[in-house]
Amino acid sequence: MAYDSGGQDWISPMRS
Repeated sequence: MAYDSGGQDWISPMRS
């Protein structure tokens, strides 16, 4: 689940 609400794999964990 790399792509979350952020859309970018790196921002996903930060977006959570």
